[in-house]
Amino acid sequence: MQEGPLTSWKSVADYLGRGMRTVQRWHDEYGLPVRHLGGGRGTVVAYPEELDSWLRSFTRPAAARPIEKDGMRAAWKHQSRELTAAARKMWELLSENNVGPMARLYRKALDVDPDNAEAFAGVASALIFASLLGNTGSSAAYARAASALEQALLLDSALPEAQCAQAWLRMVRERNWAAARDGFDAVLRLRPQFWPALTGRALLSLVEGRLDDASGHLERAHSLTRLDGAASALLGWSWYLAGGYEGVLALANQARAGGYCATRMLAIESLAALCLGETRALEERLTSAIAEFPHHLSLRGALGYFYGVSERRDEAKEIYLDLTRAGARDGDDRAYPAALVLLGLNEKQKAVSWLTQSYEAGSLWSLGFRHDPVLAPLKGDAEFDLLLRKIGFQAAEDEDRAAVAKD
Repeated sequence: MQEGPLTSWKSVADYLGRGMRTVQRWHDEYGLPVRHLGGGRGTVVAYPEELDSWLRSFTRPAAARPIEKDGMRAAWKHQSRELTAAARKMWELLSENNVGPMARLYRKALDVDPDNAEAFAGVASALIFASLLGNTGSSAAYARAASALEQALLLDSALPEAQCAQAWLRMVRERNWAAARDGFDAVLRLRPQFWPALTGRALLSLVEGRLDDASGHLERAHSLTRLDGAASALLGWSWYLAGGYEGVLALANQARAGGYCATRMLAIESLAALCLGETRALEERLTSAIAEFPHHLSLRGALGYFYGVSERRDEAKEIYLDLTRAGARDGDDRAYPAALVLLGLNEKQKAVSWLTQSYEAGSLWSLGFRHDPVLAPLKGDAEFDLLLRKIGFQAAEDEDRAAVAKD
């Protein structure tokens, strides 16, 4: 047992069996009882009995006795598992609003147990979905997700959550379609109802040009998470790509009736309404949503496209300039929204350039380029067709032709 006070961050860290940065974070965020004599730059002083008392209160161990080091580790692991379970529960209600808090729970779980493989995999998955939901830029999110995933796989390479995150990164970051397919299928053999894997497999079906398969997987995922804004938005997107515009509008109204309509869903609903010519309430709804979610640039893209096709060119150009000034800190992929506005203005070549950037950034939208109705006027453009072949659509088309010839 330590006698006397601890007089440095290193001695506090050694006493608790953690790293210095971890105990300093505990001090800042959770009130770990460490004092500075003579103000903020004075000597560090901590008393073992106070640290033990704080730890008992923080981890709530079953026994109310001083925790020795082995007991501390067990308590930390227990606390980490509780935090991970709380984060896991939040996947059932995944939205733009809770993906950040969910990631923070996983990070707190790692603070108290850096050997928690599921928490590392959770951080990776949360970062991927934060990008897909438009909360953060794709490139930075995928790089950080890859770092977290590396740790998860080192700790437990067989963990389904880690394998699923790896398949997602192979699809959206590496564009390795075959490896992504194998990864998702392996996870689904182990856990057929695991909706992140179902969702990933669905989006891969879009890449392969198989819209019916995509919708089938997404309908299964949606049935497992009916209150999940992300699952609803992705299902609506698959219907939009297949030309089911009225179904998209009905699904969006259903989401609103349930108290939550994802911004992605609103952008997709707006594009579907434009395809149907139902624009009566569109401008007001988009303007209101942009004011509430200024970093979700897809909403601005939909509004700019509406202005363009409505011959309100000055307003469309103003939105386009705003999008060109948007930086990585603004989160959502700006390239696809910018291309939408340019298509509304009938500036096709500049639109293709932005679409190429969207693909290279790993955006969700790029997975649907082959079927996106708004992009139909670009079919036959040499640069756009080259982009589609780069994405991997040519392989799917060759398979379809081979099947027809065989029949």
